[in-house]
Amino acid sequence: MSSVPPLTQWLHIDWMLVVVGAWLLVGVAGILALHQLAFVSRVLFPIGGLLGWCSSAWRSTPCLARLRLPCCP
Repeated sequence: MSSVPPLTQWLHIDWMLVVVGAWLLVGVAGILALHQLAFVSRVLFPIGGLLGWCSSAWRSTPCLARLRLPCCP
C-alpha cells in the first residue's frame, strides 16, 4: 500500500483534484437542497465561487507536473 505524501510535497495537480472533488460535493449538496433557496444562495454559491477562484489561481502556472513526455523539455 502506498501512503499519502505530506501536504508540503503535493503537486499543483493534486490540489486541483481536491478543488474539483470539493466542487462536486457542492454540486451534490445543491441537488439535495434543491428547494432551499436561502441555503443555496447564501452558502453554496459563495463556496462554489471560492472554489472557482482557487482553481483560477493555478492558471498562471502552465506546467503542473513534469510528465517526461518527448514533447516536453
